[in-house]
Amino acid sequence: MPIVMGLDQHRAQIAAEWIDTVTGEVSRARIVPGDRAAVRAFFEPFRGSGLEVALEATTGWRFVVEELERVEAEVHLAEAAEASALKGKKRRAKTDFADARHLRELLLIGRIPESWIPPAHILDLRARVRTRHLLSHQRTEWQQRMHAVLYHHGVAQRRDLLNRASREWLAGVQLVLPLARAHPSGPACNPGLVHPSSASPNRTACRTDPDSRAVPFELLPRQRRC
Repeated sequence: MPIVMGLDQHRAQIAAEWIDTVTGEVSRARIVPGDRAAVRAFFEPFRGSGLEVALEATTGWRFVVEELERVEAEVHLAEAAEASALKGKKRRAKTDFADARHLRELLLIGRIPESWIPPAHILDLRARVRTRHLLSHQRTEWQQRMHAVLYHHGVAQRRDLLNRASREWLAGVQLVLPLARAHPSGPACNPGLVHPSSASPNRTACRTDPDSRAVPFELLPRQRRC
């Protein structure tokens, strides 16, 4: 391993510090911006140099590893929490280059707490499963909110509000906003509804006209079935 490098990765930039084990020369650089194009341009001169790199398994590590493998570098993916624990209890100034140096030194002495680097098809499968899991939870949360708003307005309970038949039923539901519950100094409001003319979903739906107190439930955000 003629060249040993540590990387500290962030979205805006990546700090790199490396040592030439033949000459003992230590160098450092910042990769700005921290995107694929900049990373590829930075590592291209290291192609075939026997480069060995350590970086933490944090957000964005995948494309960095891909670019390192492209220039035939040996990559070590460190478990972030365990690598940080190896710094010891002594408080030190924390900088990007200090973190990169820490990984480089761990790699030199063979103490990198390595994580497995899965093949590309496993990474893609993980991403699909995690996205499916997240969308499933979001679907449940939206349905619970819809049930709560309907019950708040006295609408009879109905199961599975997100199937096709229920969405058609919801389009015809009218929610009444009683002016008697309004604050004396302002119009009647319901924080659970979104006014159709509102540019932001955080604005409150209000009605001052007594003849327009019925609001279609379809104004609430709806999510397609996963």
